[in-house]
Amino acid sequence: MVISLSGDLECSRQAEVAQTLRRAAKRAQVVLDLSDVRYVDSSFVATMIRLRKLREAKGLPPQHIAGAHSMVTLVLDIFHLRNAWPMFDKVDDAISAFWR
Repeated sequence: MVISLSGDLECSRQAEVAQTLRRAAKRAQVVLDLSDVRYVDSSFVATMIRLRKLREAKGLPPQHIAGAHSMVTLVLDIFHLRNAWPMFDKVDDAISAFWR
């Protein structure tokens, strides 16, 4: 399952993003395409952490992240979370990595 997000993912969109990501909680392979996301704040990071914990509780691998721009990776670096999820430049690479 590929979920494409776009725009600025900040607190004003937290409920919308959380609802979108809940669909991913039960899927075996999930790729978050962030190629059209220019900014994220701590509310998005918290939502990502909750999704990862839900997936772990179900015995599922962490979601993969594809196409994250430097501003997104900077925020993940600030929280020391860049390595919390497998990250890829392209969606196809993120999908393929589930089978390796």
